[in-house]
Amino acid sequence: MKRAAFALGLLLAVVVALPARAADKEFDSLVNTLRHHYSLPRPEYPLRGIFMGPMMALARHSGDARKTEVEVATFENIQPGRFEPVDFENTVNRSLPSNWRPFVRVFSRKDHEITLVYMDTASTSQRMRLFIVTAEDNELTLVRVRVPDDQTMAWVDNPTHMAKQQAK
Repeated sequence: MKRAAFALGLLLAVVVALPARAADKEFDSLVNTLRHHYSLPRPEYPLRGIFMGPMMALARHSGDARKTEVEVATFENIQPGRFEPVDFENTVNRSLPSNWRPFVRVFSRKDHEITLVYMDTASTSQRMRLFIVTAEDNELTLVRVRVPDDQTMAWVDNPTHMAKQQAK
């Protein structure tokens, strides 16, 4: 009986997570483009584990527009000096659809770090969508975030208060 309940739970988790994977085409496309362009190993997806994946999928499909969604991929143990800023930015720009526009660009020659933030300018939902891509000497991290507009404005209006609220 325990095996049947476990199998049913696992099947439900997979079925719920499948639509979520289809919605992440832009994210997966960027991950795969960078992986192949720079010959990187497979990334880690901290929020797609056996337990987190189904919970994130349920949150995504709950219909609550107030929820913030996050998708993360990390590449670790990369050979230092792998990312040249101009080539890296051009590769990211080419791999994202045209509705994603550069929002923030930071290049640190001293620390060999690159941070690129893109905003979805065609989003029709009541959420701000961002891609954040950071490259360091031996690590690459990609984050896609969807934040409800009311929460975005609350952060802009009173960042200290919102930070305290998030810390609770």
